[in-house]
Amino acid sequence: SAQEADGAWDPVKWGGKKEYEASLTSMAVLAFLRNNGAVRAPEQKGALKSGVDHVLGRQNADGSFGPDCTGRMYNHGITTVALLEYLPRRDDAKLREAIGRAIGFIRGQQHSSGGWGYEKKPTSQANTSISVWQMEALYLAHKAGWTEAGANLDRGLAWLKSMVDEQVAFGYKKPRDSTSDSD
Repeated sequence: SAQEADGAWDPVKWGGKKEYEASLTSMAVLAFLRNNGAVRAPEQKGALKSGVDHVLGRQNADGSFGPDCTGRMYNHGITTVALLEYLPRRDDAKLREAIGRAIGFIRGQQHSSGGWGYEKKPTSQANTSISVWQMEALYLAHKAGWTEAGANLDRGLAWLKSMVDEQVAFGYKKPRDSTSDSD
C-alpha cells in the first residue's frame, strides 16, 4: 500500500531523502523476495514486478543506479543485489544486460585497496558498510554466471579480512573503528 503508482517507494514520505529512492525501492523488493521465497498474492507479484521495472528504467548510462550523490554506492549495491535475487523469476536478456552493466560499474568503482567507498577518488576511503553490499552483489553475480566478478570479490574479501581485529570484530574504515563520518 506504500508503493507509488510508478513502482517506487518514496523515501521522502517516510522522512528520508529523495536520492535514496533506488535503495528504498530495492529494499522493498528484497523484502518480497526474502519472504521465504513466497510471493503469493497477485498484488504482491505485481508490486514486485513494478518495483523491479521501476529501478531498471532508471539505470544510468554508466550502469549505476541512483543519482550521483554520497549514497550512490549504497543505492547501487542494494539495487544490484535485488535484481540478482529477482533474476531466477525473470531470466531475460533485458534484465541480464542491466545486471551486467551494474556489475561492470561495481568492478570499476573498486578501490585499489579492494574495498569500496562513497566516491572513487584518491581521498575517498573504503568502508565496510558500502563494501559488503558490493561484495554480496559480486557473489550473487558470480553464482549466476558472471565469472569475471570472482577476481573482484576475492580482492574485496581480502580487504574485508583486513577490517577485522583480534577479537574478530569488524571496523568501519579500519579495525576497531565504529565511526561512519563521510569521506
